[in-house]
Amino acid sequence: MLARIGYTKTVSLADLTDAENLITTKSTAKASKSAAIAFKTRVYLHKRDWAKVIEEGTKLNGVYSLTANPGDPFILANNLTNSESIFSIQHSSSANPNTNAALLVF
Repeated sequence: MLARIGYTKTVSLADLTDAENLITTKSTAKASKSAAIAFKTRVYLHKRDWAKVIEEGTKLNGVYSLTANPGDPFILANNLTNSESIFSIQHSSSANPNTNAALLVF
């Protein structure tokens, strides 16, 4: 079982490195280079590879910051454009309705 987990992390990191190198979009509503880096950082956290966590995390320094009001990222009008969003999926009555049980209409 542990061998499979290690293999999965290795393959995930290879895919995310390819994504980092190939994706050119900067939109938070689509897969972006920054999202790939953030997910790579997360995989390295799970591997407890602290040097790589710092190496990957440093690539995002200065790109994102906390909002002045902690509630701002949760306001629908701000959730795709705030300074904290690295990767977001818009859910509204007109975008992705009934997707994965989001915003069920009764």
